Amino acid sequence: MKIIDTLRLSSLIFIRHPYHRLIKDYKLDKENDPIEDAKLSLEVFENCCIEYKKIDIENQNILYTLLKDTNEFKTFFQYLIEK
Repeated sequence: MKIIDTLRLSSLIFIRHPYHRLIKDYKLDKENDPIEDAKLSLEVFENCCIEYKKIDIENQNILYTLLKDTNEFKTFFQYLIEK
């Protein structure tokens, strides 16, 4: 199974203003909801992809070269290549 850890990814992409806290507004009305958590994690992932594309190509290449084979980030780079 391929996994992308949005906690690590968001820390890499949003290095100046790291964020990952899932804002669980739904908890005002109900208990923990794994489906809602997954949707929030997807939103974090999509934001990371958008921000990564804003990085200049030289720095993208540096990140790719350094991290493409690491357990933490290889699936993210595979995803980007497939897209």
